[in-house]
Amino acid sequence: MSLIVDIGSYTTKFGEAGSEIPIEFRTCLCTQRYPNSMFASLGSFQQKQLKLQQQEQILASSEYRGLYKMRNVVPDNGRVHSSEDFIKVLNYVKSQFRQQIQKITLILPPLTSETVQKQVQQYLFEQINVQEVLISTGGAFALYTTGRTEGMLLNVGDTTSFVQPVLNNQSVLDRYQISNIGGRQISQMLLKQVYSIQSQFGYVSEATGNESYDLELIYDLKHKLADFSAPANTNVTYELPDGATMNINRGAIQNCCNILFNKEQEQQSLTELIKNSVKEIPTELHHKLYKNLVVSGGSTLINGFGQKLLDELKAQKNTDIEIFGSKNRSIAAFQGASACAMLSGFAGFYIRKE
Repeated sequence: MSLIVDIGSYTTKFGEAGSEIPIEFRTCLCTQRYPNSMFASLGSFQQKQLKLQQQEQILASSEYRGLYKMRNVVPDNGRVHSSEDFIKVLNYVKSQFRQQIQKITLILPPLTSETVQKQVQQYLFEQINVQEVLISTGGAFALYTTGRTEGMLLNVGDTTSFVQPVLNNQSVLDRYQISNIGGRQISQMLLKQVYSIQSQFGYVSEATGNESYDLELIYDLKHKLADFSAPANTNVTYELPDGATMNINRGAIQNCCNILFNKEQEQQSLTELIKNSVKEIPTELHHKLYKNLVVSGGSTLINGFGQKLLDELKAQKNTDIEIFGSKNRSIAAFQGASACAMLSGFAGFYIRKE
């Protein structure tokens, strides 16, 4: 069996090669928030049960997420320096299949260290007994979903955004531009605003912005209400899980989303990423890259994102710019890898077990 696994900073997508729609789950490890207190005394069996409850696990369903403490596998800065969490994710994926996995295409976050990649590769060969492995950041795969073999891929994920030029059907890896801005930074800013509103009305005594469950609610709020194209002076209603409602100004949401385009922050904005990436490419190829700008990643699904990006780029660059993106661009890397894995000519890209 040939398997595709895309470990993103927000969700992990996996499925057999050739499949179009992956299975998804949050890329986080969970421990029970409330230990089991049913037992009056702690014998050896009960102690074993409590120990199992305290182990980190994958939460496949979001229905009971409020009962768990959640820790993101990919930290806020996007830099992964330990293979242990990736291995836990891969073990969960493996447990979903009865067949032996012969080949795996693994897409990892772009700031994953080379050491971690080698450790994960070794684990796949020695422990899962995979025969062929390909590890990638997924930039070219996402580009392929639009029918292009050349262009510039802008991926805006949960913790990082990166630009990857693809020329002559190959990623130009030494022209890689990356920034620590993404959907998680937007959500954290939104959470601080919500806590500020609650504090003013006495709903919370302390508003630290560290509660993982609250942050998950803010993710849901962002996915439903974030809109670059909506009038900033209007209010919108968000329903909480208990049925209560919150009135939020759209301008406040847009201000948080604008972190992606803010040129005054320490990290490069999206337009700066694109501009600096193109500068490293020979001048005669600039036109081709700007005419084939492809966006992917969950954070590009914000309503009005494409037009906002186009306006920001045209304000800086007087040239023809065309932006493309598949409808399911949050899973574009998975879909591209899934299609490529079925091609006989793609077999030469895999590393084989000796």
